[in-house]
Amino acid sequence: MRGPLFLIVLSVVVLAGCQQRPGRRPPGVDASAEASGRGAARDTLPFDESEIVKPKVQYGSFHVAADSARALVDRSLGAWAGGAVWRKERVVFEYRDSIQVMGSGGERPMWVLGSRPSEPVTGLTMSLDVALDGFEGELTVLGGLRAAGWVEDAQYAADGPDGSMLALVSEEAICRYAASWNGGDEGDSTSASASGMSIRLECVPRFPIRRGELVRSQ
Repeated sequence: MRGPLFLIVLSVVVLAGCQQRPGRRPPGVDASAEASGRGAARDTLPFDESEIVKPKVQYGSFHVAADSARALVDRSLGAWAGGAVWRKERVVFEYRDSIQVMGSGGERPMWVLGSRPSEPVTGLTMSLDVALDGFEGELTVLGGLRAAGWVEDAQYAADGPDGSMLALVSEEAICRYAASWNGGDEGDSTSASASGMSIRLECVPRFPIRRGELVRSQ
């Protein structure tokens, strides 16, 4: 007959066997990502939630949001609406909705919203070529969206001498406006800028912010 000491030793062995072996991780968790995440959590500045735009206007689905955007833009264009060409097509879109670590030059790293690889998505596009006379650019194209509660996401804004870009968002969609024109040569006083503008509007699905790396670091 085995005594109490044997039972105690047996219990310790069983419990030790149930513990996770050193170095083993759940499926799908990369060791290097886990290690870098832990370091990032200690050494990086906290993520600023104000970078995430939180629009109040909601449509329930991307398709409803896109159809509503088209109606609002056509109404805003007024007399120019007849020249707008709308298409439902696949769009290669660069999303800026991934939380990543940024740091260089010895500065303390910080969490920021960054780009993830471009991917083709089902979207709604609009193309329009207009003369500049009497046309107020994005104010004319996007005025209806703004009035309906769509808000600007600064992650997609850019300006230059030959064009500009910005995006308005609802809960379910991103409508990115891009305008281009011939700005002329600033160094040549005889260079004249063209009087026309080409506009492209891309409406694509909007997804939740991707927090993968941030979550793994905590």
